[in-house]
Amino acid sequence: MFSAALLCCAERSQCKATTTLRKSNTRARYASLAGGNNSWPITSLLIPGLNNRTAGIAAARLLGGGSAINGMAFDQGSPGDYDIWGELIGDNSWSWAGHRPYFKKSGTFMPPTLEQQIECGITFDVDVHGTSGSVQSSYLPFISTTGKVFIAALRQLRIPIQLMTRQMQ
Repeated sequence: MFSAALLCCAERSQCKATTTLRKSNTRARYASLAGGNNSWPITSLLIPGLNNRTAGIAAARLLGGGSAINGMAFDQGSPGDYDIWGELIGDNSWSWAGHRPYFKKSGTFMPPTLEQQIECGITFDVDVHGTSGSVQSSYLPFISTTGKVFIAALRQLRIPIQLMTRQMQ
């Protein structure tokens, strides 16, 4: 499938537009957008766990923002991470229970297709996801070869494949 792609890079106050005709393969090429003129040159502080090295931090500066360079991945932290925040600052509103209503309010979850559920053994609980928020989350309309291998590895290691189940509430 071929498409005309209009790429508009918002570089501070300038906008440069180019039109190209190429095979549409955005999902496989997203990583190539990170770095260079598409990302702000942000570097972390020294990281003790990395022998005091620094790491680049991906912060998009192009139309589409972070979605353009992160593979359109959507994730939330683990409940334990939020609970530690709440404990450290002595404020339960920073815990998982405090954040959860806002995650749910802000999102709309589109479940995977029945084919994806069967092929990958995906389970989920619709009740823990939002249904009317502005942040849309869903599965891509395909499962990559890498994704299938990853899922097979999880199964072989007997690691459950779950998405935001009631156990995480």
